[in-house]
Amino acid sequence: MKKTEVRGQSGRAQVHKSTSQRTEWQSTSAQEQQRTEVRGQRSEDREQRTSGSWLVARGSFPPVTSHQSIRYLLFAVICGIAIQPLLLPIASLYAGGTTSATFLKLGVGARPVAMGSAFVAIADDVNSMVWNPAGLINIGKKEFSFMHLEHFQSIRYNSLSYAQPVGNNVLGFGLGYLATDDIRRTFIDINQYSGFRDDGSYNMENRTFFAAGSRKIADDKSAGVLVRWLSEKIENHTADGFAMDIGYLHLLTDNILFGLSVQNIGSTLKFIAHQEKLPVIFRGGLGFTLLDEKLKLASDIVWPIDYQPSINFGGEYKIMDFLTLRCGWRFKSLFRDDYLGIISAISAGLGFNFYNYSMDYAFVPYGDLGYSHRISLGGRF
Repeated sequence: MKKTEVRGQSGRAQVHKSTSQRTEWQSTSAQEQQRTEVRGQRSEDREQRTSGSWLVARGSFPPVTSHQSIRYLLFAVICGIAIQPLLLPIASLYAGGTTSATFLKLGVGARPVAMGSAFVAIADDVNSMVWNPAGLINIGKKEFSFMHLEHFQSIRYNSLSYAQPVGNNVLGFGLGYLATDDIRRTFIDINQYSGFRDDGSYNMENRTFFAAGSRKIADDKSAGVLVRWLSEKIENHTADGFAMDIGYLHLLTDNILFGLSVQNIGSTLKFIAHQEKLPVIFRGGLGFTLLDEKLKLASDIVWPIDYQPSINFGGEYKIMDFLTLRCGWRFKSLFRDDYLGIISAISAGLGFNFYNYSMDYAFVPYGDLGYSHRISLGGRF
């Protein structure tokens, strides 16, 4: 009888042990399944960012048709043209260049410049750093870009930029260097037939180093900041200082983005005894993606404090996987004092893609002054 009771107790203990093991195994299995789902979601998020999608997954907003997007773009264009007379009184206060470090106004990256410098909302590559740092959040891989600019009057500008995701942020840095050929030094001399005399030559150099970061502040919003050191050298005189850019990007719908940026906020530059302000630039605009992102259109209002506002339009169309066409128009005739002619408002370019590498070209005419050519080489890895 006692043996039977012992065997019964032993059996119940084994059953209880087996049940505990099964419960523990089921709990472990559930935890492992949960971990797998989390890993899968993270993988999907990485793939989404890598594929060039915007801040949140597509389909998070009510669908907007291509016709609606085009109507929104036309509305933005009409509004931009309509407000120009309203900007006229304020813009007249700043007609004519009155700042230093004007090399900061040179567009970086062949792709944005070819699109008419309308890039504050479209910002989705490493060039975003200097147009709208908030756009860096759209970078899903390590990305670099090198640009060479052959400007008119033998002005040359080179820049190098790099960015990569770091946790929930995207960080980047870059540098730029501008140099000129020898510039003739002249003095007014009424005794000369020409009214001036030559006295040798000098050259000019500009340098900058910058670092930037971007972070989501909501599922459909991001903010970014860029801090730069800059230096100007004219002959034997130098001046340096610091500046900051701030940016904001908002995904309004699956197809429409809104961007804002303020560039070159910072200290003055002092040459000998004279203080010069930096060329602060305000940018705001809309971006549109159509035809499964093959077509991108943009409209920006650009307001530098040392000159009149302009309204820029641009777009790009990927006609093949390896070829993209780009063009732009800068509407800047508020005072009709732009003596470079209507041709100077045009920009155009091409983009070539080879696996994870790209080469972009931009052409911008400047009337009688000449032309500018930009070539950018970039890659993602």
